[in-house]
Amino acid sequence: MWSQGIHARSGVTCADCHLPYMRNGATKISDHWVRSPLLNVNRACQNCHHVSEKELLARVDGIQDKNYKLLQRVGAALMDQIDAILKAKKDGATEEQLKASLELQRKAQWRIDFIAAENSMGFHAPQEAARILGDAIDYARQGEVAALKWVTFPPYVFPAAEGTPSMDSDLADDQKTPIDSTPQEGASHTPSADSPSANPAATPVTSDSNDA
Repeated sequence: MWSQGIHARSGVTCADCHLPYMRNGATKISDHWVRSPLLNVNRACQNCHHVSEKELLARVDGIQDKNYKLLQRVGAALMDQIDAILKAKKDGATEEQLKASLELQRKAQWRIDFIAAENSMGFHAPQEAARILGDAIDYARQGEVAALKWVTFPPYVFPAAEGTPSMDSDLADDQKTPIDSTPQEGASHTPSADSPSANPAATPVTSDSNDA
């Protein structure tokens, strides 16, 4: 992650921030206490960033806060996807039918795990972290849709409960019932777009010898 950020492009190494130089008498040595630069802003940051400590801390906080919120959105998307997968399994979906959703879930999970384990809360490379988390959200939502649409109508028909007509029987009844196209008394009749009365221009004109 660090290699994709502005510090790496500027030639800043891990030791420059996490093991900044310190004085030991007349000797300049690296601090051997590996810790967050935020705990030692003066020596870790202000050698390059000539602004106040308060300003530097605010910048870092802004980056990490945005990254944290994206992490929460990925987590919510993943939970929605997992809920959809569990529901699909309960409704009878097989592993093969959920294969696409499960593969998308794995892609999303790898990405959120990587950002969480990287341990800078997005600071090492904010844009790259946002890109990875954006991909994770997208994969999770795609996987949720795949789990919700694991079955397509037709040919699959959910089994009807005992005493309840199935979808097949409903379709059969619809096909058996004739459609009464006779207008009811008192009801207005709107001609279809294809009927001659709806399109006077399409009505053929016939000559009548009596009118001649």
